[in-house]
Amino acid sequence: MPLAERTRIEIHVPGALNGTVQKLVESFVESFAQTFGRCTVIHVRDNHYSTRRGLILNDPTTVIFSDATLSLVKDRAHCIQYMNQLRQAAEEKLEEQSVLVAAQSIYHSVE
Repeated sequence: MPLAERTRIEIHVPGALNGTVQKLVESFVESFAQTFGRCTVIHVRDNHYSTRRGLILNDPTTVIFSDATLSLVKDRAHCIQYMNQLRQAAEEKLEEQSVLVAAQSIYHSVE
């Protein structure tokens, strides 16, 4: 089977789903669905990280992603521009929390 290159763009939003975080997640879902036609949302209850003091803490995270019909190599500038827009939107809404915006090349099997 042949493979079709796609670019998976994802955003990881930390924090419990309430108030500002919920509204931000909803805005990302709307953006992804309108831009790419669909998206997937995964709510991760057990997301652990290590603090600078060496403590292991749990912080729930929501992951929103979509597979765009873009090539990460050929459409790099477009991908970076969209990812920067996502990051800016997150930074405007969430003052102290960091949001991870990532992209990776993936391949779908096609007929």
